[in-house]
Amino acid sequence: MAFGKVTRKSIRGEDVFLVEWRDPWKRRRSKIFRTETEASTWAEKMAVQSRVGLTPSLAPQQAASVAAYAAHWLDTNRTMWAPKTWRSYSDALRNHVLPFQSGGHELGTLRLVDLTKQHAKALVIAKRQQGFAPDTVRLMFAALRAMLSEAAEDEILALNPVVQPGKTIRKLIARGRKVKPTMTAEQLGRFEKAAAKSPLGTLFLAGYDAGLRLGELRAWRIEHVQLDTREALVCDTMAESGVRRPETRRRTKTGLDRIVQLSDRLAVALGKIIAARPQQALAYGWRPVPPYLFVTKNGTPYGQRNVQREFARVVTRAKLDGHGFTVHSLRHTFATLHLLSMELDVIQWVQQQLGHTSIKMTVDTYGATVRLRNPNAADWLERLVANSGANLGK
Repeated sequence: MAFGKVTRKSIRGEDVFLVEWRDPWKRRRSKIFRTETEASTWAEKMAVQSRVGLTPSLAPQQAASVAAYAAHWLDTNRTMWAPKTWRSYSDALRNHVLPFQSGGHELGTLRLVDLTKQHAKALVIAKRQQGFAPDTVRLMFAALRAMLSEAAEDEILALNPVVQPGKTIRKLIARGRKVKPTMTAEQLGRFEKAAAKSPLGTLFLAGYDAGLRLGELRAWRIEHVQLDTREALVCDTMAESGVRRPETRRRTKTGLDRIVQLSDRLAVALGKIIAARPQQALAYGWRPVPPYLFVTKNGTPYGQRNVQREFARVVTRAKLDGHGFTVHSLRHTFATLHLLSMELDVIQWVQQQLGHTSIKMTVDTYGATVRLRNPNAADWLERLVANSGANLGK
């Protein structure tokens, strides 16, 4: 393998550029770049280092503590992550990981290079024994693993000691996982009736008829909808703060754009919003006309908390309190009710709509290569709920 060789790769359908080399310990290393220019620049830098005898060294960083690098890592990524993600990682590290006592010392006081998988294992076991929920412990482990991965990428560590959780860790953080709250067909029918009077009724309809995430719904633009073909592009998301993600970051959760099919009733509802936009712009004095589908009277996208509060009001009107439903439950409902058929083409269709990278992921949580068209499946949920309501009336 040539030192600093650049190769083009396709990862999850996206072309990236991989720079490969061997470190001073003869271990194979690689780094992924979005553009060929960035990859070539990095490769040239590595080639120069190789010629003049400069090699990555751990010596200058060996004295750095886990707490010191954690503070640096959180500080450098604060503007790159969504606020909710940053707070979750920050709280997990500062409140649980760094103060954890292991071998008579806090993890935060250890040298970064002295941290091992046994420390991570001890952390997971202790937190589960203390009664922390599996999802909370999983977040602690994820924060620690992500931090160490970046330390390895920055060449502070030769490798990430917890890049893969061991069997014991996987079992502990998976034990007792809660079932994701999902509406039944009858409950969804009640929710639909209550949401009909809501100003965000169409947004909620898109959640359970197309399977979109809340951030994707808030960032959805008029230009992304093709009413003639009953299709829409999902290529963007919006952070909790209301700021669109920077173009340098992954625009959706998976980093991949996708085309979703619209049910007939969703296409009609979106068509009404699009048709009414010019009159609304005149009435409210919007300059320029907002490009987003779901906007307030000020012409701005709905805030995340606004959507959640309105969702809670609809749930109350539908008498569905106490089930733990959230806005994201609409996406789970879309998936689970469609998967009741367990037909391969429907499963693949659901995978495409949700933007999952594999059918296994779709089935486990509730064609990547060939895009299926199934207009009947897009309207199947409406028929299922209608039939459920008819049976209730008997």
